[in-house]
Amino acid sequence: MNASIAMVLPIEVEQRSMKLDTELQGVNSLAERYYRNVREASKLHPLELMRLLHDGAVLGGVLGEMPDDQVAFDQVRATAPKRERGTMDDWYTSGGSAAQKAKRRGIARATLYLHWRSALGYFRGRLHEKGFHL
Repeated sequence: MNASIAMVLPIEVEQRSMKLDTELQGVNSLAERYYRNVREASKLHPLELMRLLHDGAVLGGVLGEMPDDQVAFDQVRATAPKRERGTMDDWYTSGGSAAQKAKRRGIARATLYLHWRSALGYFRGRLHEKGFHL
């Protein structure tokens, strides 16, 4: 294999992993709105909010009125497996680039993207079960 082609392939693979599939874009949009609502509407101390999120708390009662799709997202989040919940929480609440997030998790950036898309797929499936077709 040509050395220049070998150098390009990992970048192309990573670029493909960063691209979000069309069917996951609705869940991504909902997740962005949900986590923005959590950040903006919460009167809790940030560390207390992080503890509640870590413990899987359903935050609808803490944050007041939330749209039905965000309540459903919150319920799915509260019962999601640890990896999916942690990936979503890290992706939407922790600062920094994808490379920094991956480093904190001890995984490659491409793996972080795979985990993120997998978590979005999990949330999409559970939301579909609740009647939300995003």
